[in-house]
Amino acid sequence: MGPVLLQGARPVLPGSGPGTRPTHSRTRDTTMTDLERRLLDVLVSTHPGWRYEQRDLPGLPRWWAIRYYPLRPDQREAGARDALGRTSLRRLVSALARHDEILHNLRY
Repeated sequence: MGPVLLQGARPVLPGSGPGTRPTHSRTRDTTMTDLERRLLDVLVSTHPGWRYEQRDLPGLPRWWAIRYYPLRPDQREAGARDALGRTSLRRLVSALARHDEILHNLRY
């Protein structure tokens, strides 16, 4: 079976759920802390245009946010990214806030 997909912080099987796409996946079964679960719920509700992944691979950031839809060229030129990776959810929250500022300054 592939990675466990999460809707918010609740496990669901791929393709299931209340008509919405999965928002988070993990590369292996690791336990999230209560803080990570709460932060993930906040990310899902405040940044719904992103898919969140937890990867436990050596040399790579642990938490990733990947946009569902690609950015326009002018947004990329301003510094926006289609994917953001950080070592913790707290850092990912900060990175997404900075990313929102970039798009806001473009009057996105």
